[in-house]
Amino acid sequence: MPAVSVVIPLYNAERFIAETLRSVVDQTFEDWEAIVVDDGSTDDSARVARGVGDRRIRVVQQANAGVSSARNRGIEESVGEWIAFIDADDLWSTEKLESQLKLLGRSAADAAFGPVELFGAPHQQKQYPRESYVLAGADGIRRMLSRNHIAQSSVVARRKSLRRSEGYRPEIAVAEDYDLWLRMLLSGDRFVYDPAALTRYRVVSAGLSANKARMRASQRLILRQLRLPTWQLELRRHLKLAELWLSQLRHQRRTSS
Repeated sequence: MPAVSVVIPLYNAERFIAETLRSVVDQTFEDWEAIVVDDGSTDDSARVARGVGDRRIRVVQQANAGVSSARNRGIEESVGEWIAFIDADDLWSTEKLESQLKLLGRSAADAAFGPVELFGAPHQQKQYPRESYVLAGADGIRRMLSRNHIAQSSVVARRKSLRRSEGYRPEIAVAEDYDLWLRMLLSGDRFVYDPAALTRYRVVSAGLSANKARMRASQRLILRQLRLPTWQLELRRHLKLAELWLSQLRHQRRTSS
């Protein structure tokens, strides 16, 4: 039985899925299975995934039900003690699983996550902490109230923790991962941060996460449903607007002088 089950939701990603799967196949940690859940793709995504040709990769097909349903199906099909997530257009560095599993062994945490390197469409690179830390308990929840610190494709989590939190809620179409991480923290799970940038996140202008207004609205709704305060999220948004206004004001002064 493999130690790690890699869950990959797949929908119309025939251009990217082979490269994503190759980044999994190339892992220095080799005791894994990959479950690709084709969520009713209308292109050749499933055929391309099968064409990678590694016996550890299994393609499961279902009628289109959304990314949360696809990830839940992958969790149900998995057998590993640990479940790693990667989206069908993202990439891992070769030592990603090995590094995070070692950190999980040292920390006795329930999940690991890390920074992501952005690539693809025009974007602004994010800054991440350079030291390891733990998100847990009231302090971990407090830190998550202002923003989602945990990138989906960077996560490795205990299978039993995901099942205890009942996985992703299919009715949440945007920020579904934020909802799950909060529920895991509320149930007592601990997340450890690996400062190594081992995940590459493909920026696609038409992607769900590109719509920041929808993302913020969904995050506010999630916090209300979990009976958590929303003011930290709103404060961060207003601070960003203030920073933008100041930047524009400085630019106007420079051009007028």
